[in-house]
Amino acid sequence: MAEIRKKISLLKVLGLFFSIILIGLAFTFWPKPVKINVAYTKVYRLVEEKISQNAAIQINLPKSIKFSPEMAQAVSFQPEILGKWVASTTQNQLIYQPKDPLVLNHYYQATLALAENNKISADFMVVEDPAIIAIFPNKDSEANEYSDITIVFNRPMVPLTTLSVSEAKDLPVEITPKTEGHYKWITTSNLKFIPKERLLRSSNYKVTIKSGLVSMDNLSLKGAEVQFQTRPLRYIDLEQNTAAYNQPIILKFNQPVDLEKIKKEIAVTRITSSLSLTPPMPGQKPVTPTGESVPVLIQYRSLDENEKIGKNNVSANPSFGWLNNLTAALKLNFLPSASNQNGTVDKTTLEIYGLKDRFGRAKMWDANNNYKLVINKAYPEEGDIILNESRQIAFNVTDVVSSVSAESDRTSYAQSDFFDPKGKLWISFYEDMDLNAMRINSAHLKETGYGEKCKDA
Repeated sequence: MAEIRKKISLLKVLGLFFSIILIGLAFTFWPKPVKINVAYTKVYRLVEEKISQNAAIQINLPKSIKFSPEMAQAVSFQPEILGKWVASTTQNQLIYQPKDPLVLNHYYQATLALAENNKISADFMVVEDPAIIAIFPNKDSEANEYSDITIVFNRPMVPLTTLSVSEAKDLPVEITPKTEGHYKWITTSNLKFIPKERLLRSSNYKVTIKSGLVSMDNLSLKGAEVQFQTRPLRYIDLEQNTAAYNQPIILKFNQPVDLEKIKKEIAVTRITSSLSLTPPMPGQKPVTPTGESVPVLIQYRSLDENEKIGKNNVSANPSFGWLNNLTAALKLNFLPSASNQNGTVDKTTLEIYGLKDRFGRAKMWDANNNYKLVINKAYPEEGDIILNESRQIAFNVTDVVSSVSAESDRTSYAQSDFFDPKGKLWISFYEDMDLNAMRINSAHLKETGYGEKCKDA
């Protein structure tokens, strides 16, 4: 029975293994989507279904009819519309300019009389004049840097055939700060600005639509302007209250910061010291008096080898192209190495070390001390919105001993304060120690020695 269960377990493991391989192969060799070019065509209509209240009425003649200006006499409106015919710059099109604004939300009928008592008729509804009804992101809002900028109109601004054009140009639209990207009409009444990569973080954006934008019924639009902010710099996780003497204090932010500017805004002071009353030993420097500034080293967080390898594998390996395409399409940013990390550092995280301890060792705090860190403000790596908020962190620095534990062959309840006289006491340190240079005194001490650890990978 045990042998059967063992075989079943082996089959399950093999099944799971092959399932993972098949899923990986499916993503790697899945056929690439075929790009289909969509061509938009316009269906013939004598007049548009909707016409702006103050717009001229465009009469579209059938291509089968030979155009002549005299054909205007064959056009009539019901109810009657007083006005005059004006010259048209478009072939097979007549333009009728009403004398007064048309009645809003009313229906009219245009009729073109043809030979042999034939005629073409079409109804149209009178709607409001073209205007900008919305700009996204909204006014005075906070937007993610992976947002597009969209301008929404209440009337068609371009013909349907424009939608197949990949990039709209020569538009009276200005976006500041200047951002690389292109414009595209996604519908005849929706214009979108698509950034090349993303908007600038921590930035005050202004979108200005200037005069000169003309609708499909040849009416000029009133300009508009909105301002919004992209995701500003913020503090993340400043609750650290303990640090090992050879480890940094960590400051985390929601986006990359300007290291050189932020250095000037950070100060560390010693608030208490158990060593301040102890005379320095030969070769020691005096402990900084309480309340005085402590020199520090501030740097970006260094990436370990696994993080570097992971970054290179995901971003450079073509096998993960589907993942990169998916994150780009969904505008997600769960691969921080792509935007927040630069080579070997993470610019969203600062490490703050004591410049030297009392023994002169670099990047060390003095053990058994309490410190206070103050950061007055923070500067984003890009953008003009400064994080003008002060924060304080009070933290204590540990002793050289990381932990103390007890071991006994006679009981599992042995602890450092419930010690088996025939057992062992294990003392762990934050760094490698020289046993020959240490003085360990204890009653009935039998021997001291190093512990064993796993071999470094």
